[in-house]
Amino acid sequence: MCFAVWLRLLVALFAACSFGVAQTVASPVGAVTSALRAGQFARALEILQPELEKNPKNTQLWVLRGIALSGNGDKREALSAFRQALEISPDYLPALEGAAQIE
Repeated sequence: MCFAVWLRLLVALFAACSFGVAQTVASPVGAVTSALRAGQFARALEILQPELEKNPKNTQLWVLRGIALSGNGDKREALSAFRQALEISPDYLPALEGAAQIE
């Protein structure tokens, strides 16, 4: 599967799995998801950094970071972000899918 298709599927999967996001994280998640869909990976990372500092145990934010890093071509750091998400929530499907795709 080509990378662009995989990335779109992963973003869609993430969106489908994130209906229960808390209000405090929902707005940044939407902004990051929009940036990812537009291919603005650096912008997504800019938005994510302060959110991860405030919410370091948020699985969804780590997955979004993995997607953004992967989009930037930084596979090693992307895999690290997906693994961080899996440490928090070992059965979170978007993190499993992201890590598997890179490995």
